Amino acid sequence: MKSPRKRLVLGVFAISMTILLAAKLYAWEPGAKELVAAINSGDFAGYLGATSNWLDQKTPAAPAGIAEGALTNLLRDPVFRLAVDHWQ
Repeated sequence: MKSPRKRLVLGVFAISMTILLAAKLYAWEPGAKELVAAINSGDFAGYLGATSNWLDQKTPAAPAGIAEGALTNLLRDPVFRLAVDHWQ
């Protein structure tokens, strides 16, 4: 039989993982709505800053990860291409 403490630890772990995975699902992603809001406000600093952070998360940090195959896969993603276009 499992001890109550072990059950509590497993329960807290399961809840934590559920919350972390849900947070990843709602991560910011550049899109038309955000771009229109930046155009309407005339302030692109927030949009470009968020786009820059998003691109940093998508691209490999380690030099070994920057290979033709990995970059080709990124460039096939239309959202990634659009974000690079806007960022430039």
